[in-house]
Amino acid sequence: MYVSCVKGTAIIISKFFQRQILNTLTCFYFSDIVTLQSERSCCFTKAYGHYAEGTGSVLKMADIEDTEIFNRYREVTDEEHKSQMLSVLKLRYFTPREVANLHGFPKEFCFPPTVSVKQQYRLLGNSLNVYVVSELLNCLFQSPT
Repeated sequence: MYVSCVKGTAIIISKFFQRQILNTLTCFYFSDIVTLQSERSCCFTKAYGHYAEGTGSVLKMADIEDTEIFNRYREVTDEEHKSQMLSVLKLRYFTPREVANLHGFPKEFCFPPTVSVKQQYRLLGNSLNVYVVSELLNCLFQSPT
């Protein structure tokens, strides 16, 4: 069971999401892979976690250079070997809590325990960062001087 605000849950979630993504690696290509140091990500849609391509970024947890891995990946035809090659990158989906953080939700924000992970992604999908929207509205409604 996933509960957003329980301390120590992130480790369990990370293993779950890493396993989830590695089990389906051969079915699709990722459109955007980011690292912990990245300053941007793709838009997260309500299909995030269900589909990979075009639904949001995936997170690379391994701190290794990946250029050579992807060059070799393109040449390999065996799907199982491709999955093993990418497993060293430790790719995983962002957790719903991480997506909420990126959208500017307060740290106190928590989904009720009855809301499934899939439902959380759907609720967060296509959200906008509240701080960015407020700044845009301020610019839009400022009277010309």
